[in-house]
Amino acid sequence: MEYLFVIWEGEEVAGSEERRAEAMDLMGAYVFELLGKGKLKGGAPLRPASEAVTARSRAGKPVVIDGPYAETKDVIGGYFVVEADSPEEAAEMARACPAAVYGGVEVRAIIPMG
Repeated sequence: MEYLFVIWEGEEVAGSEERRAEAMDLMGAYVFELLGKGKLKGGAPLRPASEAVTARSRAGKPVVIDGPYAETKDVIGGYFVVEADSPEEAAEMARACPAAVYGGVEVRAIIPMG
């Protein structure tokens, strides 16, 4: 089964180019580990949240605002799509992700569409 890992960056990473570069180095090693095991199916880092916009429709009128919608200090920094044999294996892979230390990793099973 495939799982989506939503990579959350804590404030200290999202707000510091130096810390973000360190995190990217750690994530690079993690990516190569997943690739070596044949578990990584896709993924990518995202541009900074400061460049994001959020689209909503309120009272029938479209609204686009700058920045991420959530009022939080943590921001989504990227994502992975991984293959795991069980939810427990997916959770174990997420625990090994460097983002689990400096932010968080949300694990969501992907519903097959075809």
